[in-house]
Amino acid sequence: MIKTKSILEKRSDKDGTRICVMRYTKPFHDYDEWIVDLAPSSKLLHKSLQGKISWEEYREMYILEMENRRHLIHELKKRSDQGEVITLLCWERDDNHCHRKILKELILGEKER
Repeated sequence: MIKTKSILEKRSDKDGTRICVMRYTKPFHDYDEWIVDLAPSSKLLHKSLQGKISWEEYREMYILEMENRRHLIHELKKRSDQGEVITLLCWERDDNHCHRKILKELILGEKER
């Protein structure tokens, strides 16, 4: 099972393995693993935060960036398929405009190799 959550929310017994997928993190953030390579690039992140690209453009560009990281996506899919509960964490409170939602879709859509 793959879940998403803001890293600002408190840990729950239902979170399973909390994986931070942010480019930058703080010492007080509560996570079990940090996979920085699943975060958007600094360039993409800054374009988005500065409002220079639309959500649709951001989504397309993030998916393209993840093409070179399919092995990481496949590994999370494998872990989830084996019964591990994984919660993807980013700072956004609403995942409707956060890459963790896109990442979850990529993981769930990953085929067995």
